Amino acid sequence: MTRDILGIAMLLWERGDGLAASARHVVQSGETPSSVVRSLAVQMPGAVCEEAAILVPDGRIKAVTGGYGRSSRLLMRQSAAFRISLWTTDWGLRAELGDLLTTQLLPVDWLDLADGRRAQIFHEGEADQDAGQTQLLFRRDVSVKVIFDRYQSIWSPQMVTGGGWLALASSRHAFGVAPDEMTGEIPLAALEEIAATRDVPSSYRGWTLDCDGTVQALP
Repeated sequence: MTRDILGIAMLLWERGDGLAASARHVVQSGETPSSVVRSLAVQMPGAVCEEAAILVPDGRIKAVTGGYGRSSRLLMRQSAAFRISLWTTDWGLRAELGDLLTTQLLPVDWLDLADGRRAQIFHEGEADQDAGQTQLLFRRDVSVKVIFDRYQSIWSPQMVTGGGWLALASSRHAFGVAPDEMTGEIPLAALEEIAATRDVPSSYRGWTLDCDGTVQALP
């Protein structure tokens, strides 16, 4: 393939003597087919690795591939208060700008966040501030409240490759490793990076976030 694909590769070798051996490998970013094959061959005594191929003396090999699932749960619902201040040297223009903000922008009460979530906006009121009118400065303050959720995500291998049992010759054999035993091998950083790229709304693509959470255009 021409791009990195993260997932789990598993082989099941049904040997000629009726026994079975299994091997699985968590594929990391940047690996080659040869490196994956070598890892699988080492786990099955009697198998021989030749470049990107595995050779066995008898029986047959079944291959299964799979990826990861992401589960999310709501941790906290929270709100933040913001004040939008409009400054102008024309008291008449202040009213026009204030009305434009409250009638055109604030009715769009859902805001797309850069991580794919959405926040709800509530208009809390507005007021004129004339303390600077002697300097020909007129201000209108518009108060809003933003409600947003915080989630926790957990990654786990798909059960088709990570766990369960396989019946062979009226007996049951463990098929791979249970997902909770593979936690340390999951490439979390790479999966989070892929998910972040897919979750970002189209309106934020080509932009970035600074340390304060401010959206900025990419250089």
